[in-house]
Amino acid sequence: MPELKNPSHWLTWGIIAAVLIAILDLPYGYYQLLRLLVTGYAAYLAYLYFRNRPGIWPWVLAFVALLYNPVFIITMSKGFHSFVNALTAGLFIFEFYKLRFLADAATSADSNLGAGGESSLKPVEQFEEICSFLHYFLKSFQAPFIAGIIVFGGFQLIRYFYPEWL
Repeated sequence: MPELKNPSHWLTWGIIAAVLIAILDLPYGYYQLLRLLVTGYAAYLAYLYFRNRPGIWPWVLAFVALLYNPVFIITMSKGFHSFVNALTAGLFIFEFYKLRFLADAATSADSNLGAGGESSLKPVEQFEEICSFLHYFLKSFQAPFIAGIIVFGGFQLIRYFYPEWL
């Protein structure tokens, strides 16, 4: 069986951009195409994670694939679906940076593995490592997250008070 590879960078960022564009009010055909794209992408990632790195993430990605599937459509309100789109984009960004790159670096370096493959880090060091990642993650995504809330809120206000502008 041929070796499966991670999706390319341009495909990942294209899916993320398509999901974020779906927050806008667009024709229904775009959302149908988006369902097809996100389902295929999330299902492929789930399969990769089930084969290579089992854990919680394959199940999360399989849930995303089921949520966006074009056959058995799960109906949601426009506002809630925009929220789900933003969460999906955030999940794909997290997968792209944290799970894919750091896992690849960890498997190539194997610097923290002791005899037998178990981690040589003590629980306190593991906790500090998790805290430092969370600090980095929140620090690096704080400004875009706040800007996204402001832009999304601005769109909602314009849509409510001046619907003829959109």
